[in-house]
Order: sequence, then C-alpha cells, then structure tokens
Amino acid sequence: MENITLSITTVPFNATDTVTFSSSATGKATVEKIDDRHVKVTGVEAGSATITAKVGNTSIATVSVTVEAGS
Repeated sequence: MENITLSITTVPFNATDTVTFSSSATGKATVEKIDDRHVKVTGVEAGSATITAKVGNTSIATVSVTVEAGS
C-alpha cells in the first residue's frame, strides 16, 4: 500500500487544542495519527477520499486524496 504523511500547522504555533483527523471513505484511504500535527494516510483501494482535520467539532482543514489502482 502507498502512504503519505500530512501535517498541519496551527496558529498560534503553540496552540494546545487537540487536532483529530478522519477519512470520508475508509474503504479507499485510512488515517493513522502520528502525533497532534501529523497523520499517515494509506491507500486501501482505488477511489477518492477527503481527509479532514478538526479541532473539537470545527473543521480546520480538508484535503482530497485519490488512490490509483495498483498503488
């Protein structure tokens, strides 16, 4: 499986809020939290997913990922 690491920077840099990450389609791409600012995204099967970073219930960032067949 192919994977990538995503990181997020919060302002102020020393913010203590906990960031959580999720995938809109875990059958296509999963997320594994590395630490409070980094997540490993692993392709499961061909398709697309949106990775979302949240503080509490507030979405602070999203990124779309596409998993290609054979990756």
